[in-house]
Amino acid sequence: MREKLQSMHKCVYNQYAEQLEGGDEQLLNKMKTFWEYLMPQADRKVLKAIHKSTNINKYYQAILAFLINDELITSNFM
Repeated sequence: MREKLQSMHKCVYNQYAEQLEGGDEQLLNKMKTFWEYLMPQADRKVLKAIHKSTNINKYYQAILAFLINDELITSNFM
């Protein structure tokens, strides 16, 4: 499941990066909304870390922390 989620995230992220012209801030806002829609029942701490990310590096750290935790992924998709 993690691989599918990573692949989907990468695809969406790359498409937004190509199409948006507003820089990193606009891209981050789109991706934050993506996670809120995709995983509304995810752990509050995880969503908060994603939402509070202010640059691409912090965003990727939050996403990695989310993807590493298999428990979150399986409990939210099943």
